[in-house]
Amino acid sequence: MNIDTKIDRLIEAGWYVLDSEFDNRALAHWKKTASEFLISFLGPRHLVTESFICCWESKSDPETFLQPNNHEKIQ
Repeated sequence: MNIDTKIDRLIEAGWYVLDSEFDNRALAHWKKTASEFLISFLGPRHLVTESFICCWESKSDPETFLQPNNHEKIQ
């Protein structure tokens, strides 16, 4: 799958979150799609990929989704 298709899927997942008013299933789908995009685009060990996964791995509640966790710095 080319990068344009992956970006389109990520955008669609984001719209699904907004359209669903931050439904937990929509958020989980978006996080999975975003993680897969970052891994394919930057690689699994890239700082941005690791930071995204670390910061959002436990966020499934719409009330706290946009509040970042206080994780230790990734090394």
